[in-house]
Order: sequence, then structure tokens, then C-alpha cells
Amino acid sequence: MSRSSFDEQWEENVYCQGQQLNRWPSEFVVTGAYRYLAGLGASDRELLALDLGCGAGNNSVFLAKCGFKVLGVDGSETALKSARTLADQEGCEIKFVRGDFLNDEIWNDQEYDLVIDRAALTHNTRSVIKRTVAKVAQALRPGGWFVSELFSRDHSDVQFGLDGDDGSYKSFSGGYFQNMSRTFFADRSDIDEIFSEHFDLAALYHQTLEEERSESKAAVWKVIGVVR
Repeated sequence: MSRSSFDEQWEENVYCQGQQLNRWPSEFVVTGAYRYLAGLGASDRELLALDLGCGAGNNSVFLAKCGFKVLGVDGSETALKSARTLADQEGCEIKFVRGDFLNDEIWNDQEYDLVIDRAALTHNTRSVIKRTVAKVAQALRPGGWFVSELFSRDHSDVQFGLDGDDGSYKSFSGGYFQNMSRTFFADRSDIDEIFSEHFDLAALYHQTLEEERSESKAAVWKVIGVVR
């Protein structure tokens, strides 16, 4: 996926419609960051964090308030405009860049302590996900953490998508993903395939949330990987 291949559905159908412009950080990002900092202990060096698919900047702002120097990356200019506004309102100096996950300018020979992916990478093909995870591993300091969320095969809305033959689905006719782009749904073996080459798993959760009235079920993998 190059920068020019950014799926404009996110711009036109999601962010331009005022959707997913979140203000508060993800619970799992909060948990992951605090666990990383607790294990790190006292440190005088500057801590660097990369927020992949930063959206409206809610998680980037949280990381900045935790003491990280943050780079937030997203393909949507609308989302980045909201992110810059939120950072200004919260008094945080954060660099936000419009770009693609595989764009070399993002990585820029930096060594990150923490990389977060709040269910952004999961909206790609298996190939792009694996290539990006390899780049994350190369960009982290030894012992650095990758906090990532991927949707699970147990998600009930898989049924609305067209099978892309690689674990990803597109052109959803209904459900949560209807106005979004391609989405990858992982099973347990996919998690091993994607992460095990580069990371030891410090934590792995499979979270489901069922809506009783509609009988729909949201399901997601929550991963904390420590780079080797």
C-alpha cells in the first residue's frame, strides 16, 4: 500500500462525516502505555512513541501527556486536522504526518520505545499487515513494545463482507464496517503468523462484546508484543 492507495472511504464516509473523531484514549492503549512505563522504571532519556493510524489524535495526546515524544501518522487530512486541534487544546507538542504505513518517511531511522496501533493496521491486506509489523520491529529499540488491535474472525459482521481470500474482507453490505475499507479478521493462528517472527507476546487477549437485542458480536484481538 503506497500513500496514493489510501482508501478514500475513510476520508469521505467516516472522518468527513464526523465519525470516529474520538477525544478520549483507548482503554487498551492506556493499559499498554502504563504497563510499559511501569516496567521501564526511572529513565532520563527521551521516550519516543509512534501512533499508527492516529485518527483524531486522542491516543497521541494521551501518550504525550505520559511523557512520550509522539509521531502520529494517518492517511486522512480531515482526521489530522482534528488531531492538531486537539493537541493544541491540550497543550501538547505532537508531530502529525499524513502518510502510509509503508512509507519510509514515517520510520525515518528513528528508534521508538512504543508503537501503538488502535485497530488501524487491521484495515489492510494480510501482506501489508505483515510488512508493516516487520517495519515496526525494525524501528523499535531492543525490548520496545508494540500495542496492537486486530479484529477477530469471531466478529459477527464478517458475514457482510466479500472474502478477499487472504483473511481480509471488503465491500461490506451492512454492519459496523459498511462505510469503511478492507478489514482483516484474524484467528489465533494468524496472530502467531503475524507477530511470532519478530515479537514475544507479553499479553494476548481475545475480547468479545455481544449485543443481546441484535445478536451481533464484536470481537477483537488485543496484542502486546515485545520486540526481540
